[in-house]
Amino acid sequence: MSDVPEDPETFFSVFLAQRFESASPDLAGFSSIGSVLFRVTGVGEWSLRIGDGALECVREMEDDVVLQITVAPSDFPVLFVEPARRLGADRPLPRQTAALRRLLGNAETSRLVRRVPGSVLVALNQGDRRCQLLVTAGRRRAEVESAECTVELDFDDWNAAEAGSVSLSDLFVKGKLRIRGNVQIAMALAGALS
Repeated sequence: MSDVPEDPETFFSVFLAQRFESASPDLAGFSSIGSVLFRVTGVGEWSLRIGDGALECVREMEDDVVLQITVAPSDFPVLFVEPARRLGADRPLPRQTAALRRLLGNAETSRLVRRVPGSVLVALNQGDRRCQLLVTAGRRRAEVESAECTVELDFDDWNAAEAGSVSLSDLFVKGKLRIRGNVQIAMALAGALS
């Protein structure tokens, strides 16, 4: 499927809003507690939120950001475009999609996530390729080099966790997910990672 834009600006500000329309009838009148910021380093930042059942996109960090997701431009196609292509244009976005779960969080979860004191670097391995995704709580500064915790797993296992067919805790117990650094931060952000 080739209608998924590879340009982050179009992906976040146009494509996601269009795809979200198919998932939003049951969200009529719903507004999210805060925003989720997606950052492609050196390219831009996009804050997404649900306002009265519709996906809204602002091209900067909002004051109420709950979670920041940061990727390098080279990892953007692998971590965002390819999964959207696999999902297909004819299928509505499932409500359980990780991005929707992040936006639909309740007030207490959002408050707790914002207070997590650090970042988690998710390192995904696919053969000799390594993709990285930095997850940072609240408005704190997000820097790949200074993440307090690193979670490492294979790309296929990450996709299975994103699809909901396995949990990150199951992958950890099976030895397929490795954690280095401050494990408490990884545990605190685990709900935002899967």
